Amino acid sequence: MGVTNGVPFFPATDGVIIYTATSVSPSDCPLTFEVTVLTQPTVTATVDPTEICFGESVVFTGSGAATYIWDHDVVDGETYTPDEDGIITYTVTGISADGCQLLTTVDLVVVPAPDITAELDTIINTGGTVNLIANSSFPGSYVWSPAFEVECPTCPVTTASPANDETFVVLFTDQNGCYAYDTVLVNYIEGIGVASGFSPNGDGINDILFVQGYNLEAVHLQVYNKYGERVFEASNQGVGWDGAYLNRDENPGVFTWVLDYNLVDGRIGRISGNTTLFRYFLHKFYFLQTANQSTAFLLLNGWGVRFLTKATYNKGNFPVFQTFIKNFAYI
Repeated sequence: MGVTNGVPFFPATDGVIIYTATSVSPSDCPLTFEVTVLTQPTVTATVDPTEICFGESVVFTGSGAATYIWDHDVVDGETYTPDEDGIITYTVTGISADGCQLLTTVDLVVVPAPDITAELDTIINTGGTVNLIANSSFPGSYVWSPAFEVECPTCPVTTASPANDETFVVLFTDQNGCYAYDTVLVNYIEGIGVASGFSPNGDGINDILFVQGYNLEAVHLQVYNKYGERVFEASNQGVGWDGAYLNRDENPGVFTWVLDYNLVDGRIGRISGNTTLFRYFLHKFYFLQTANQSTAFLLLNGWGVRFLTKATYNKGNFPVFQTFIKNFAYI
């Protein structure tokens, strides 16, 4: 049978095989013994599908044996997601019920995933427009959603005008059918209201109390004093309160406002709040000098305010007082 003493021998068939060993010495008797050769499993391996995009999953399956051991941490018959791209060879060891083993391999093609970036996360005001910009280094197609709020849902660069907070998703598909996506977050605010304070002192800065906001179709502003009297009313966003009532300047204080509005998109609302009227301006400035200190007096709307300094007044430090008074007295 081609068996040589001391040399490895591989039986050509399985089953129970009888072998006879004969000695070169005429005095030795022949030795006969039986060897049972177990059947080796015929192992095959498959993967479904055979080509995927990176990030997708497959199932490896072995057949022809009782149990299977795969490399790459694959479990036979269970979903597996590769952690690399390229052509990857997977090896499985099939083990029969008798413990016999056989190796086989199968290749999987993992196509690299495309890249995609989207911008710009932003905040927009009522009726505002946001730029949506997507870019990939791969050739392919773009689709934005929700599509009904996007000017051009299939353009890489487009605009949108959402009426609420919205997350826009752009899905990019390359020529291999692989896809990637990114998002743009748009926060929507209704920037409507009235300033928390104003100072009608004629300096051209914050002299008039206006309704502030965008895309207002109609407004109705009412302002009340602390006694509940309505001191101002207007239905034009371009008309504001100058701090006067019945042709007389109102005293400084806190006033309550109520604003009813209609937006261009049809929504309506009412908001209210408080605003503070300031009237700090310089009426008179008095400066007295004593032997050891200087005293500065301000008359602010009839209120006397005294400031003390240890330095003796002279022409050189007078601008210091002027600057201090200006910064303090003007709003």
